[in-house]
Amino acid sequence: MVGRAVTLTSESQAGGALPSNWVGVGASDGSLFQALLVESATNPNLRISLYRAGVLVDFITNPTDAYSNNQATLLVSTYQYEFNGTSWDRIRHSFNQSTAGVNSNGAGTTLSLATTPLSKFTIIVLLTVGSAAFVVDLEGQVNGIGWVALGTLSSSSSIDALHVVNKPVNAIRFNVTTIGGGNTMTIGLLASAR
Repeated sequence: MVGRAVTLTSESQAGGALPSNWVGVGASDGSLFQALLVESATNPNLRISLYRAGVLVDFITNPTDAYSNNQATLLVSTYQYEFNGTSWDRIRHSFNQSTAGVNSNGAGTTLSLATTPLSKFTIIVLLTVGSAAFVVDLEGQVNGIGWVALGTLSSSSSIDALHVVNKPVNAIRFNVTTIGGGNTMTIGLLASAR
């Protein structure tokens, strides 16, 4: 029953008795009709159901990703969402990897970015041994269709970084094209918010 103003006869309620005749808001659970009272710490007696388009709203406890709330609650917060062409998804970043002991030319392990492409990337190269010039490409691909260079880090610094934006792909990797004589490096990749 939708809450509405009604006249109720006197009855005992938590928190005190009601006047013999009064006007208030009441609701029914199908068998009992009770006044809705303001909740207090000592008398938690206000129960509200939420409806949308005539259907009772249910809570879900299976989060959409590892960063969602896993408690059944009403949540008041701000999220940014983006449409990926098929569905809406919350903007987040969580894709990174680090590979140590790289001492030869070649491509690294593919870092999959899930089903929604990301478009902001960082590659960091740390020389752990050596100081010769090196060249490392940050490569990307879309749906397994070939690898293309998104950017190239050419340096001889002990640590250097390259940032690439506005080139959406759904997988990235590093590719050492010139290791540099005697170099050993650690290479880190990060894909951040769409």
